Amino acid sequence: MSQVIWLATAALVLGALAILPGTLGIAVLTHKLAATAAGARLIYEQSKWAVLVSAVLIVGAVYSALQQDSLSITLAAIVVAYIGILIFGFLMHVGLLFRPVREPIFISIEQAIEKFGADEEVIGVVDADGKPFAFITSLARRPHVVYQPDGDEPFIMSHCILSHSSMSYATRGDFKQPDILVVAVKANNMVCYEKNKRCAVVQIQNRSRRGEINLETLSTVSVKLKTWQALYPKSRIWNPTGACIDGELAGRQLTMIPYYNKIFWYVWADFHQATKVYSVSPGDTNIPAEEAA
Repeated sequence: MSQVIWLATAALVLGALAILPGTLGIAVLTHKLAATAAGARLIYEQSKWAVLVSAVLIVGAVYSALQQDSLSITLAAIVVAYIGILIFGFLMHVGLLFRPVREPIFISIEQAIEKFGADEEVIGVVDADGKPFAFITSLARRPHVVYQPDGDEPFIMSHCILSHSSMSYATRGDFKQPDILVVAVKANNMVCYEKNKRCAVVQIQNRSRRGEINLETLSTVSVKLKTWQALYPKSRIWNPTGACIDGELAGRQLTMIPYYNKIFWYVWADFHQATKVYSVSPGDTNIPAEEAA
């Protein structure tokens, strides 16, 4: 095999190793690596240098072949394969397919109902100031993460299409200016890489995998658009902070804990295998806790 072919082959292999692990389909095989901070950096950040080197090698191989008048079918096939990998990577790379929405455009509830219908599912979020926002679920499935940067209490909303789980996080403290990239799944739940803290975050755990940051969760629910309108007409808030306004507990404040009001059971069970399951008969409401088991 000539030196030109060796050079072109090296470019093809290096380009494939740099690009394919981060593409949809192949990422299913590399998700365990990508779900770690080091793996995410390797696949989605550092790999660009390998792509650059491979491009230099393939150009060098073609240039040498032209200089030596040694163009061949083998070289042409390698170049076509290399270009095909580049195109496939551009179309199917997770980092490009699932890019977070950083500047969303909001419309009124009336406009949303007219456009999507009253029965459309939305992800409702109440920020730390008690201001409500809603995100059309079907539109959130592709980006997975939507930033809400306006106001005094910005946040990000995350939605995992595999587990159908949604959670929102206040962007303050250690998470003040997050730079999020969706990189993998862990037990069918989305894993993101936060570039500033250089850590991997599992949505269902509400923290980074190694505890570098703990995320402050916000009230997040999945409801129909007409239900959200009934709860928050004209963006008015109905005591979303959990503060008691009258009676013997007036002035007392409930502390919100992370929760999911809609998530596939098999995903929850993978992370929380010791969970106790409670059920009641259809139509039963407000029964004592000891009777619910």
